Amino acid sequence: MKTPPNTNSVKVNVGLAQRDDEVAPHQLTRRGSPETYLLVALMLWEFCTLLAKAVAKPLWYDELVTLHVSGLRPFSRLWSALKAGVDGTPPAYYFIVQTVRRLPGDPHLLVRVPSIFGYLLTLFAVFWITRRRRSAAVSLAAVALLSLSPFREYAVEARPYGLIVGLLASAAVLWTEVDHKRYSGILLSVILALAVSCHYFVIVALAIFFVAEAAFTLESRRVRWRVWFAVLFAGVPFLIFLPGLLRFGHAFAPHFWSRTSWSDAIRTYQTYLPLDLTLSLALLMTFAMVLARFVFLQIRSEWSVSSGRRTTRVSEMVLIAGFMFYPAMLAIITRLLHSVYTPRYGSPAVFGLVLGLVYFLRLPRIASKFAVFALLVVIGLRGIQDFMHLALRAPEIDEPWSQLAAISRRAPELPVVIGSGLRFLEATEYSEAALRPRLVELIDEASAVRFVGTDTVEKTNLALAQFVPLATVEPSSFEATHNRFILYSTNRGLDWVTPYLLNTGYHLSLLAKVDADAIYLAAR
Repeated sequence: MKTPPNTNSVKVNVGLAQRDDEVAPHQLTRRGSPETYLLVALMLWEFCTLLAKAVAKPLWYDELVTLHVSGLRPFSRLWSALKAGVDGTPPAYYFIVQTVRRLPGDPHLLVRVPSIFGYLLTLFAVFWITRRRRSAAVSLAAVALLSLSPFREYAVEARPYGLIVGLLASAAVLWTEVDHKRYSGILLSVILALAVSCHYFVIVALAIFFVAEAAFTLESRRVRWRVWFAVLFAGVPFLIFLPGLLRFGHAFAPHFWSRTSWSDAIRTYQTYLPLDLTLSLALLMTFAMVLARFVFLQIRSEWSVSSGRRTTRVSEMVLIAGFMFYPAMLAIITRLLHSVYTPRYGSPAVFGLVLGLVYFLRLPRIASKFAVFALLVVIGLRGIQDFMHLALRAPEIDEPWSQLAAISRRAPELPVVIGSGLRFLEATEYSEAALRPRLVELIDEASAVRFVGTDTVEKTNLALAQFVPLATVEPSSFEATHNRFILYSTNRGLDWVTPYLLNTGYHLSLLAKVDADAIYLAAR
């Protein structure tokens, strides 16, 4: 006589086993649940503190380019500026920023709103995905960890990186729910296409979804045509904007300020973890080995369903791993294509790193709750600091330019040369209104390459001057009419003008020091 099977036994999958606190997708944010209230409260708190931080923090050079370009109207003029090489960002991002700027408010704040929105989308996406596999405490801890990561700085930056991560994170949510939500396939197509339309290099992220969907097809023996259509459709904007990318690359790549090296991927992980080089590499190798072991064991074992709940799929882990190693893929591709790369291009990695940490790390339930409490306290204290910083906004923005204005009033007949193109754009935005007409930037691409190794800023400002009133002039023309002028010199912003003047016979007399910068009287 055969022994009847034990109906109470549960088959546990090897690796990432099913947890008792997993929930079905429709229960993730059920009304009245404490985690829902905490998530909403955290996102509202972050929204308010980020607005305060965005008001207090002055725009830096790239953001000022966004401010000027997004202010061009009609849109055809903006399009002409991009074609002239003012920025390599696709026009879709500028269309979004220009649309937001139609709202009432300070343009310096409004240009950062899309990034804040993308950051909040990322927080929600992290909670949604982790809540499918982990407890509410662990999911909130993941959101808090992301909030405390260096990625938060991109939430108050008027550049596309925060928005891109939010769109890709939202696409990941839709990909995991494509079988359960009616219109998720259409939304997945739109969001992926929008992400690619905001930055050319996001085309590499489509490979993550491609490989993950291929893994899903192999493990489930089912083809989800709407997902394949979404991935292919999202590549169309890249083909449309490709001529502009090639034009920009041809003009800027020879002496771009940041050429790709094999260590750039590791520098990206250092930025987002943040750890030193050795620890960053060790952590990534650990993630890779754990992931490889999990995939091997999952493939060798049977796919099972326990108590009506789904187990973690290899395809989900492939998706997470793709985001984790996105900077490495991008660095390799840009290196092979002799293109350019900076750590901010690899910002989607932070989404994968947080998910990877949460999926692999197991904490007792009580420890998870204590961790959430501690992280929320830190977030609250940081928010208070952001609000306090708002009260100190004026000194941070005005101090160097107020000193320059005070010194320049002693010699109102002299022009004021800003040695760095980076600082020149800041001076035209934040210096006193009476000083701005006297500000001048000397532009000589050959001299810039000779003294600082790059002419990226010079080319950008020269193109921008065709659409925005900026006083840019060649050194020879300027020297022919001015033997004396005031020079604002800096060691922080690709200042080629100061060594150029010293090599051409000018005498520099120090008038004042402003932190790492200096103000001189230049005479010949």
